[in-house]
Amino acid sequence: MDLSHHDPERFVKTVRRVLIASGTLIMVYAVSGALTDHNVKGGALIFLIAVLIAHDGILLPLMIGVGAVATRFGPYLAASLTATAAVTLVGLPLVVTGGSRYALGLLTCYAAIAVAAVTWERLRRRSGA
Repeated sequence: MDLSHHDPERFVKTVRRVLIASGTLIMVYAVSGALTDHNVKGGALIFLIAVLIAHDGILLPLMIGVGAVATRFGPYLAASLTATAAVTLVGLPLVVTGGSRYALGLLTCYAAIAVAAVTWERLRRRSGA
């Protein structure tokens, strides 16, 4: 698939709009379902609010910072460093409290991220981009 004749800025804007629209629709669906389902307890709504605050107040700013620093190393390494940081932020508390089974899962995630980064970089070099 050759995308060399396409405008990358237009592509990124289109993808961004699709992601924002789909994320908004999913959130509207989730909130309306939580508010109208009689089986959902108040604790679940408090948990969802806490997750939203943690994501937007902690995880998102940290990932933006990691991404800003990592872009100095090229797009594939930056993406892999950002993914590794996100997985670490989410997985490390589980490793600390849950032991070796979570550590193995975290290491597996790291390996998958590394394989993906190396594969994409080799494909990029092979195509001459």
